[in-house]
Amino acid sequence: MSTSRWTKEQLKLAFYLYCQLAFGRLHSRNPEIIQLAKLIGRTPGTVAMKLVNFASLDPAITMLDGEQVFVNSCAECNREVLVVEN
Repeated sequence: MSTSRWTKEQLKLAFYLYCQLAFGRLHSRNPEIIQLAKLIGRTPGTVAMKLVNFASLDPAITMLDGEQVFVNSCAECNREVLVVEN
């Protein structure tokens, strides 16, 4: 399993999966997370944590009545994957 930084390709695949799953399914026992982890050489726990990090940046999760519910401290690479490249 990799202990190195996430590549852009890994981040894109993880973000794609994040967009497919409900928040309550972001856990290391989810078969889809396990499958992606095997594909990209990461542990299911690491992939699940990355998806939760994405959720911390998702206004649909972090906003309640127009106010931020909690302060997040995600790494910059998690923010980068959300930026559409031209």
